[in-house]
Amino acid sequence: MDGHAPPRTLIADTPAPIPGGESLARCAICGAGMLPRCPSHRYCGPACARRAKYAAPARAIGDARRSARFHQRHASWRYAVRALRRAGVDPATVPALAELRGRGHVEGWRELVGLPAEARGRRAVAPAPKPSRAPWGAATGVQPEHVAWGLALDGIAPRTPARLVHGLVSRLIAVDHAQVARWALALPTGASGRCGWGVVLFRRDDAERLAGHVERARLGAVEIDLRIGPVVRLRAPAPVARGKHRVTIDAVTPVSHMIAGRTRPVTAPTIDTITRCAGDLLQRLGLTTGTLHVSAVHCSTVAERVELGGHVGHVAGWIGRVEVECNAPAAWALSLARHAGLGGRVAYGLGRVRVEVSDA
Repeated sequence: MDGHAPPRTLIADTPAPIPGGESLARCAICGAGMLPRCPSHRYCGPACARRAKYAAPARAIGDARRSARFHQRHASWRYAVRALRRAGVDPATVPALAELRGRGHVEGWRELVGLPAEARGRRAVAPAPKPSRAPWGAATGVQPEHVAWGLALDGIAPRTPARLVHGLVSRLIAVDHAQVARWALALPTGASGRCGWGVVLFRRDDAERLAGHVERARLGAVEIDLRIGPVVRLRAPAPVARGKHRVTIDAVTPVSHMIAGRTRPVTAPTIDTITRCAGDLLQRLGLTTGTLHVSAVHCSTVAERVELGGHVGHVAGWIGRVEVECNAPAAWALSLARHAGLGGRVAYGLGRVRVEVSDA
């Protein structure tokens, strides 16, 4: 031991020892151990005593009374000081301000200090906006003949994890990841009934550059002979007439929606969810249409969790059916999900859906 006293601590059960003696009490403010000089000694020093004085209820009541008396005596002076500062004027440069001090409420104090007169009377209330009618008359507009381009990825086993196929396509496209997806993975079934991996590309130049590519590739611990097929042009959805429509969406693979900074999944899509999905589809494919309007969403969905593995981990989504009542542009935009997928993580094979449009 070096003879020095141990440091003071704030342990609730045992007061800290005091140099030269034993702690018999604790300060009522900071909780430090102390040696009381008398029964009324409650604070360890002047600083805590001042803090207790200012925090006392009687002090707050007294401060409120003093503030009320000061305001009653200098009301217009206080108003003028605040108004001048808000106007960017230094109160010290206005000599007329001193005439208001101590005179209470002074009529016309704004003119006295050189400020414009205050508007009197009731303020005009703007009429409440009329509720807007649903834009059922909006049209889809002129659209291109093809909206996406598909490629078959021959040589990849159907049971290959989607995360590995995603990495392979990402390497082949050789474009940095962005917020807007450039492709969607799929497991299409051909005319012969054989199922295999394929990719739907949202940019024509990507599809034409990769078509016919052949290479020896590695997927995890397995080496494969990759052969990319010719470009399959995917037609735009059929035009949708103006009016109210019902869109039925059936999930083939889980559909993922994330909100609140990708921290909370949505397992029962709402009007806002579907409207955002329609806008995302247009953005992915570089298309535009009329005003999107969704009036109702009816869900028959259950939560589904997909384990993608690796740095992606698991993804929460939904499986089931969603029925949407919307106008023509929204119905046409949601029809694009047949090719581009719905929701997020479409580049991992999620969001593959069947879409049907009918008159409501």
